[in-house]
Amino acid sequence: AIIPICGGTHMPEYIRRLKRVPVWCFHGDEDAVVPIVESEKIVEVLKEMGGDVKFTIYPGVGHDSWTETYLNRDIYEWLLNHKRIRNTPVEIDENLLKLYSGTYRSQTGLVISFVCEDAGLKIRFDDMEGPVLNAASENEFYHDEYARDLITFETGQGKEPGVYFNGMFLKKEE
Repeated sequence: AIIPICGGTHMPEYIRRLKRVPVWCFHGDEDAVVPIVESEKIVEVLKEMGGDVKFTIYPGVGHDSWTETYLNRDIYEWLLNHKRIRNTPVEIDENLLKLYSGTYRSQTGLVISFVCEDAGLKIRFDDMEGPVLNAASENEFYHDEYARDLITFETGQGKEPGVYFNGMFLKKEE
């Protein structure tokens, strides 16, 4: 779990990486250093993804939101009530694995391939072999039992076929 105070990001695509991390944001509504809209963006994206997110706004407070936050005994109990997520493999249809197999490219030129192997997907970066990914759900995969950032495939109607990998979207090549 994390408690960002006066947070924000210039790379909103990386917010996806927090989908499975409990987040409690704090921000003063009169913050002139980091405008409150920055925390609002993060909270909105996390809520849209179904993330575990809370948001506390301090009325009349500028950039010093940490003093009131650290004096709040509830944050310590909240932090200690969360445990690290352990991924559990699930079996999925081999046809889905075949559907996800292929080469994917980001807008920046990163190329990753996925190959159906051992009831999972083997990942390749150029000529470098990567691990076999385990399925966490029908479209989410992980490389480590404690990985927080899942590799998520998009194939639904109206969606461009691709994969979210480390916060980036890579489009599937035909």
